[in-house]
Amino acid sequence: MALHGPAGSVAEAAIDVEGLFHRHYARLVAALTLVAGNHGAAEEAAQQAFVELWRHWDRVREYDHPQAWLMRSAVGRLRNERRRVGRLMRTLLRLSPSPDSLEAPTPLHAEIRDGFRRLPLRQRETASLYFILGLTTEEVAAAMKISAGAAASHIHRARAALCTYLEGQR
Repeated sequence: MALHGPAGSVAEAAIDVEGLFHRHYARLVAALTLVAGNHGAAEEAAQQAFVELWRHWDRVREYDHPQAWLMRSAVGRLRNERRRVGRLMRTLLRLSPSPDSLEAPTPLHAEIRDGFRRLPLRQRETASLYFILGLTTEEVAAAMKISAGAAASHIHRARAALCTYLEGQR
């Protein structure tokens, strides 16, 4: 994309955007981590917001507070991702076999189901994709648009919480 025009060259735009990045990236990620509850998702949203900033710099550079535009853009991405994951989970639930077609649940099935219900949403999502659907950690990360490390961390925490819960039920 060429940013030639009355306000400057591509090189000047790069310097301006790079300056904003150095001044605001860390604080933007910190704020987004509070919004998302997930550092990896916050970093991804912030990075994508800076890509969009670069693409729209010819317009955004005129704003009094371009960092506010960055935050709004990144939060919008987080919301869209949350909606996408929600749609995915609803689709998975809709496509899962009906209870009538499954074997009769044992007390252990009920305990596992109750344990899953007690997990925080991100852990429940990653654990469902990993343990129920049999996706790899990398596939879980790709499906949820988080880093493989974040997916592994959620899976590990979910496993630990489920083990603790199930041991307490014995």
